[in-house]
Amino acid sequence: YSGDIDSFKIKYSPTQTSAKKTIEQLDIKIDGRNDKSVKIRGKVQFGFSISGDVSGVWTTTTSPYNVTGDIEIPARKRLKIMPGVTVRFMDNYQLKVGEDAQLKAIGSPTDSIKFCCADTALGWGGIEINDSGDDDTLAYCIIRDANVLDSKSARKNGGGLYLKNSSPLISHCSIVGNHAEVAGGIYFSNSNARIEHTRIDGNQSTVAASAIKLSESSPLITNSTICNNSTPGYCFMDVWDSSPTFVNVTMSHNNTTKGASVGFGS
Repeated sequence: YSGDIDSFKIKYSPTQTSAKKTIEQLDIKIDGRNDKSVKIRGKVQFGFSISGDVSGVWTTTTSPYNVTGDIEIPARKRLKIMPGVTVRFMDNYQLKVGEDAQLKAIGSPTDSIKFCCADTALGWGGIEINDSGDDDTLAYCIIRDANVLDSKSARKNGGGLYLKNSSPLISHCSIVGNHAEVAGGIYFSNSNARIEHTRIDGNQSTVAASAIKLSESSPLITNSTICNNSTPGYCFMDVWDSSPTFVNVTMSHNNTTKGASVGFGS
């Protein structure tokens, strides 16, 4: 060793155990001498980084799945997500289910599947199921803190879920705290989805339909709760040329500034 070193790069790979500490010490040795010690402060996030096309089976072994770009299940491919998995979006990216693709995200009463973001200030781009048919299932899932207002995609509607020409089964899910221009919770477009035992709670929109927007859709919604959704605009639910069926659904504490709580049109 000779001369001065202005800077150099260090790759730091802590173990699961060491990462639990708030401070780590790194000893720098030059020619066998312990010349310097530096403290490393920071937050370590473990998991599996993903972006682009996805398929196969996701398990808790490699959870959380850290999404570093938009992800899509391509046409005629299948993604199965097992109970207990966390899908964490590192920026405002979305999960898209492509044409005739299939998403099976089926948790359990004691081990839900979580779709969330790393930073609530950034949010994430929600789940878009487009031209996917009627064989997709979301069960015992938590879909929270999506914000398509700042989405990297062109879509600004349907914060938590955007369903177009697709009719999935949504069972025992929580769709909470999501944001959009229209339909902070779920946007239905030509969708006859089946929703049961699901909570649509605390979603927001800037224009209209804080909870639900229906366009040429006839979903069946049973044994569910639609509550605490809010907008400075119109209605918490907008029904446009649609015929939804509600059975044992509680709607309460939904706040709107302009017009009626439920909007109808054709």
